[in-house]
Amino acid sequence: FSGKIPGEWITERKFVHNGEKHLEKETLDFRADTFRLILNITISKGTLLVRDLRIEASGLWKMRDDILVIVMQELRFAGVGETRGINRESFRTVIRELRGNYLTDPIRLYRVLKLTDSSFVIHGEENVEKSYSRN
Repeated sequence: FSGKIPGEWITERKFVHNGEKHLEKETLDFRADTFRLILNITISKGTLLVRDLRIEASGLWKMRDDILVIVMQELRFAGVGETRGINRESFRTVIRELRGNYLTDPIRLYRVLKLTDSSFVIHGEENVEKSYSRN
């Protein structure tokens, strides 16, 4: 598995959580032992909208057998495309929750279920399966 990961990978995921519709577009760029993550999130519920909230992260990665370990070292919120029907305090709450999700436990473990030259599938601790393809 380990020789095929370096490079740029993309995935898109749609789901509903607590009545909110989420769309996540993720780009992962793996180098020799570092990675860069760009995540664009859109959240909507009724008339409320946060579109293209951009999160950028970087850190270290390692793969052993079928386990991918990612260690987040830096995280920043790079901007937002549009907000509608959400006040400043609610928006700050969204940011705090997202920051907490990533920084509370910066070490992430994933089981690699499939890895080819053009795609890979991982299963994470949060019981979510993600499929990536080369960009």
